[in-house]
Amino acid sequence: MKTLSLIGLFVFNSLAFSAPDWSEGATWSEPNRHNIFQLTESELLIKRDRGLIHALNYPVEVTGLLIPFYPLKNTLEGESNHPLRAFIQKIGAGVLGVDSLDDMESWLGLHPYPKKPGQGVFRVPFNIQNPPKVRMGHTTIKRDGTLGVTYSCAACHSGELFGKVVMGMTNKFPRANELFKLGKDFMPLIPHQVFRASTGASDQEVIMYRKT
Repeated sequence: MKTLSLIGLFVFNSLAFSAPDWSEGATWSEPNRHNIFQLTESELLIKRDRGLIHALNYPVEVTGLLIPFYPLKNTLEGESNHPLRAFIQKIGAGVLGVDSLDDMESWLGLHPYPKKPGQGVFRVPFNIQNPPKVRMGHTTIKRDGTLGVTYSCAACHSGELFGKVVMGMTNKFPRANELFKLGKDFMPLIPHQVFRASTGASDQEVIMYRKT
């Protein structure tokens, strides 16, 4: 499938553009290179926002790697009335300085949404009437009758410039992969029965945990 896509792209490029000039000193003279689809200004802004939203919210809904959202939040922020939960909270607070979901996502390197969507390179589209209460990249997906959380492109591909967030910049301190490595190392050590007892997880959340 990938090979066919590459062939199709090559054929399209061959038909749509003149033969490429690979000689030394070659220049590009096409005046509309920044807008190859020839969109109007209003259309271009709409398409750009759609692309940014795609990067802010993980678009691969069939992903098999989801963290049950409410058990995660309860483990970090709830009462430590189970030995395992108390242990996790102690480690989180003592080693990582984490005692809430927002703290954990700050440790991951996720940036907070700006107060306003902004313009130009500082554009981060969101509903200003109902602004997100999580950080950029945090994505919830409905699965098995409950909510799972994962992290989108924005976790690694957003950065700060002059105190403002820019989508597409490299995040200098991303730790999303570290989180998944921790999960890979420790989740197999916690049977689903212990997971249920320590987090108060529902049947649906246990199913999600076992699949992950």
